[in-house]
Amino acid sequence: MYVFEEFEGDNNKVLKNVQFNLYLDSVSIIFSKLKDCYLRSCEILSIKNDIYRCLLSQKYFDHRILQDAHDLIAAYYRLNRSTINLQLLINDKITIDFFENDWNYFLINEIDKISRCPYIVQDFVVIVTNPNNDTGMFGESMLAYHLVDRYGPRFAKACPRFVRKSGGTFYRYPKIWPYSLPKS
Repeated sequence: MYVFEEFEGDNNKVLKNVQFNLYLDSVSIIFSKLKDCYLRSCEILSIKNDIYRCLLSQKYFDHRILQDAHDLIAAYYRLNRSTINLQLLINDKITIDFFENDWNYFLINEIDKISRCPYIVQDFVVIVTNPNNDTGMFGESMLAYHLVDRYGPRFAKACPRFVRKSGGTFYRYPKIWPYSLPKS
């Protein structure tokens, strides 16, 4: 997670540090929930293709492939919680505990919601099955686009870095979807 000001007034250092400290756990939640969503869909439809088998066997992943998605969701959370400024409390442990619990609760619920969007799950599959190559990076841009679109114009205006990251325009997968694993 990059820790810097994403939008005007994004200066709650305690909250940013909480998100930074929970980064690997948070990215693991994103990975696990979206992976489970795709696998569950395949099982419901009795689809046991190469992508299914690849994701089923994948236990580890490079956290960097989901870093932008995490940072985007974290910025959205901070933007909507910017009126909660608990860093002024005397007991820092209470503040940290509050933000840890609130951030985890938000993240789990948010991933549950976005996992219902087929485009987001498709983006995830492209990213995870093509880590650190052009196809995977295209998937990362598409995921950023879909999240910015989901979070609306207020977020897009407040956090222009993510709009630039997403390319700012809508592209579907012209040569990628329906998707199959690259030939080895």
